[in-house]
Amino acid sequence: MRIPQLQIRQTYGRIKLETQPGRLEIRQPPAALKIEQHPAVQQIRQLKGELNVDQSRAWDALGIGGHLKLMDHIYAGAKSVALEAIGRIAEAGDRLADISNPVDPIPQLAQARMIPFFEFEPPVTPSYDNIDILYTAKQPDIQVQQGGVDVDVMPRKPEIDYQWGRVIAGMLQYPSIEMWV
Repeated sequence: MRIPQLQIRQTYGRIKLETQPGRLEIRQPPAALKIEQHPAVQQIRQLKGELNVDQSRAWDALGIGGHLKLMDHIYAGAKSVALEAIGRIAEAGDRLADISNPVDPIPQLAQARMIPFFEFEPPVTPSYDNIDILYTAKQPDIQVQQGGVDVDVMPRKPEIDYQWGRVIAGMLQYPSIEMWV
C-alpha cells in the first residue's frame, strides 16, 4: 500500500522597488559689498637749513678786512720789514764804500729811492679756499594720519531647491503555497 505523501511547494514573493532619487540644488548668490577707502593723510614740513658763510679770511687776504686785523698783521710783519730796510741801508753803504767800482753808485741809489717799495705780504694769499661755507640741514617733520577701509557686507541667503524623489513599490511575484497529495 502506498502511503500518501503530502507535497508542498512554496514560491517566495518578490517585491519590486523603483526609486527616483531626490534632487537638491543649492545656489549661493554673492554677497553685496560696499567698500569705502579713506586715504592716508601725509604732511611733510621741511624746516629751513642754516647756511653760514665766513669770508673774513678772504677780506683779510684782500687787505680790506677789519682795521685791527690789518694792524696786527702790519705789527707782525714790521720786524721783518725793519730788518730788510737795515739790510738795504747796509748794502747801499757797502756800494758807496767800494772804491774799486769805477761806476758812481750815487745816481743808481737815488734812482732806486725815487720809487720806494716796501715788501709787505698780505696776511693770507687770496684764494677761493678763504671762504668757509657751512650748511646745517634740519630734519624734516613728517606726520602721517593713517587712512582706513570701511567694508559693509550684506550677505544673501542661499537658495535651496529640493525636489522629492519617488519610490514605486509593487509585487513582481506574489508568494504562494501549493499543497497536493
